[in-house]
Amino acid sequence: SVPVVKVNDVPLEAVQGVYTIADIGEAKTVTVDGVTLNSYTVTFKVDGNVYGEVQTVSHGANAETPVPPTKDATASTVYTFNSWDKALTNITADVEINAVFDETVRKYTVKFVSEGQELQSTEVEYGTLPVYAGATPQKSATAEYTFTFDKWTPDVAEVTGEATYTAVFTQQAREYNIQYYVDNELKYTDTFAYGAAVTARNPESREGYTFSGWSTIPEIMPAENVRVDGSFAVNSYDVTVSAENGSVNFTEGVAENKANYGTTVKFTVTPNENYVVQEVKYNGTLLTAEAGVYSFTMPAENVAITCVFAEDPDYILVRNAVAAISEMQFAASSEEAANAETALAKVKALLGTIENVSLQVNAGSFNAAVDGTHSAP
Repeated sequence: SVPVVKVNDVPLEAVQGVYTIADIGEAKTVTVDGVTLNSYTVTFKVDGNVYGEVQTVSHGANAETPVPPTKDATASTVYTFNSWDKALTNITADVEINAVFDETVRKYTVKFVSEGQELQSTEVEYGTLPVYAGATPQKSATAEYTFTFDKWTPDVAEVTGEATYTAVFTQQAREYNIQYYVDNELKYTDTFAYGAAVTARNPESREGYTFSGWSTIPEIMPAENVRVDGSFAVNSYDVTVSAENGSVNFTEGVAENKANYGTTVKFTVTPNENYVVQEVKYNGTLLTAEAGVYSFTMPAENVAITCVFAEDPDYILVRNAVAAISEMQFAASSEEAANAETALAKVKALLGTIENVSLQVNAGSFNAAVDGTHSAP
């Protein structure tokens, strides 16, 4: 059909299909009747997929703005709608309008924890290696162990999602002392780590003493210091005596034929009648009496005291003199035999310078004595 064009409701004729309005000196209203405008499709798409309703828009009209689209994030990227890639106004042809999105690197929460306590929580971009920026993690020591931070578990890696890293500690056994007391005096201190096998210390030997042994020593070191006690007991040794022709009397240091190491042993020696002490030894060592008392310090061994006695020289002289007188063969009725003074003179002559000699003549038998002590028949 032929369109009808009017200017201020006055028909306007076309000349060779062209309408011309002359003398436009004022506002005019142009109407066109008998003409139908073309319509076009407007298709909105998100990543190649149709989004919303396909719109039909008349020539030159504007498309309706749809609700802003969304796009699912990927592991690495977050998408935020920015705009449409074409204008939604003055549509003059079929058109596809695509959504344009801003891309942002996706972030994830990364936590660092120690002993159940959160030390750090940060948002870290995908693909980035997280960094712990806090103080070195600590773990309280126990009676058994101290702890030193070693690493994080799992191993810290580039971010691909939410992650929690836990502190890992190495443990070191704490050290404790075993203190050895001997007779309540601290002698040795050995140090062992908790849980280690304990090697007991051997005490130094002490001459003349026997060690009692240690009190209880743990086989495995506990989580505490340990006191161990021991003591030395003095040894007692036998004291034997050999004293033929005499006797020994202990005055100090010996009881029931035993003496403790280190004690002072004192004794006297008494010879039998007509004997004198020749020598006194203990274990072969010669002793000399002081004021009639012999003494020595008890060694760490059994002791044998040996006393050697000899006949008294004065007694020997008297005995020999009497024997000589007996050989004179005095007759019981002879004048010499009857004269005790004559016999006594002869005995004195035989005894030499010894004084205080007495002689008893009794029916041909004689008994001589010196100092009233040494006598012989």
